[in-house]
Amino acid sequence: MEIEDIRRVLIVGAGAMGCQIGLQCAVHGYDVILYDIAPDKLQAATTQIKSYANGFSSSGLLT
Repeated sequence: MEIEDIRRVLIVGAGAMGCQIGLQCAVHGYDVILYDIAPDKLQAATTQIKSYANGFSSSGLLT
């Protein structure tokens, strides 16, 4: 297996760091699975990732 063969990543932990890592992986074309033991963390992560993406988009860092 080569690094180019990796298409899907699993991020364990939906806190601030997990959200940012997940967003960066998604932006670079990876399928991302975000996992957290607490369902409320996953719901909060959805909101946080949308906020990060909107901020990057409005500042021209994400198209």
